[in-house]
Amino acid sequence: MLDPQAKNIEVRCVVDDRYKELEAEYLPSFLATGVPDDMAMDLFQSLYQAAKSASAEQDPLPPRYGDILLRREQIDPNVQLILANRRAEGVRDADIRWWWNLPDLDRHLIQKVDEMFRIAAFTKFTEEDGMTSEDAGKMISKHYPIFGDPSATSTTSGDDRPLPVELKDRISAYMMRRSQEDLAQLQAGINAASSVNAFVRSEIRRERL
Repeated sequence: MLDPQAKNIEVRCVVDDRYKELEAEYLPSFLATGVPDDMAMDLFQSLYQAAKSASAEQDPLPPRYGDILLRREQIDPNVQLILANRRAEGVRDADIRWWWNLPDLDRHLIQKVDEMFRIAAFTKFTEEDGMTSEDAGKMISKHYPIFGDPSATSTTSGDDRPLPVELKDRISAYMMRRSQEDLAQLQAGINAASSVNAFVRSEIRRERL
């Protein structure tokens, strides 16, 4: 796990306008966990640098790649197959545009932040609450949506399988709205499901999400 207390970061980030915009977007969620201001800023800088490095290791996608995918879907059988699998999980055109139109850096940062929160939760469950790794994993699945390849069934199956990452923004907006309208009912629905992923799939089938 990245150390939020690390003061000496090997590769210093270039603090440009985009860095400041993303820092302003992410810092409130870090501060909400009780992390002091200076640690939250160090943590963001570490995650930003990790995302920047991961992005640099891959060939950059063209701008507005989501729009390109949707156009190619009309003529390219391979793209048709890939997107058909996503659509079978409830992904819409707007979801494809949201995720794939993001800059490479933003997509990697979203994934790094998600990973950080899951690792932090796993560490708390195992080291502070004394859970086994298996029980901690189950608890995480009841607290966080897990994104990835929906066809991956090595650790999960059925509705507990990973969700397409394209759904992330829509899920976040739905959870926020439901928590403001009736938090107790939302929590009851999640608790009744085997995982957050299973709850999400149920809500998609019912056309609520």
